[in-house]
Amino acid sequence: MTKKRLKHIDRQKQIIEIAKELVSEGGVHNLTIRKLTKKAGITEAALYRHFNSRDDVVINLIKEVNEKLIETIKSSINSDGNSIDDLEKILNLHYSSIELRKGLSFIVILQASEFESQEIRQAGNNLVRSYLKIIEDLIYLGIKKGEIDRTVEPESASMMFFGIVQVSVTRWIFDPEHHPLNEKSKSLWNLFRTSLEFMDEDLELHRVPFQSNTNREK
Repeated sequence: MTKKRLKHIDRQKQIIEIAKELVSEGGVHNLTIRKLTKKAGITEAALYRHFNSRDDVVINLIKEVNEKLIETIKSSINSDGNSIDDLEKILNLHYSSIELRKGLSFIVILQASEFESQEIRQAGNNLVRSYLKIIEDLIYLGIKKGEIDRTVEPESASMMFFGIVQVSVTRWIFDPEHHPLNEKSKSLWNLFRTSLEFMDEDLELHRVPFQSNTNREK
């Protein structure tokens, strides 16, 4: 890789990091070319050498957020542990990150749909789909291991989990003082956990080896 190409990549990374700061401070709509260039200490012409437009910056930001989010979630999952415990760990991780104003992922997801750009909307959709797939697979694993009620539909449960996080983020963004996430996390988690667990009278049923009617390899 040439030095010129390396410098281009480094500058792109720097601009994306600044974009993250701006979004964390005031949402995606706080991300403007003027603010980017001012914070980066470069001219607009210099910025356009690395990105074609503001939309291009947003798309690359979403891709970066996607990679970091998936990486963080996967590192939280213990393949030898309990799937329900892993889900709780992921939820608490989200809440702690958001309250430290690092909950960039869900702010971006929330606001990506507001853009007219089809490319931005698609990038946001890809982020959501990647996230849901990991949660869905974790729930399916829990069913297979006999930790989660086998009547639970993994796709629906993953959407429910995502919804809990997203609505919490939305309320917190508008009024963080009156909707502290750490106070709500336990009650929300208990509600979700109850929907996953099976009753004691169903214990014998869950001792029978699980057989799925769907092809998870698709």
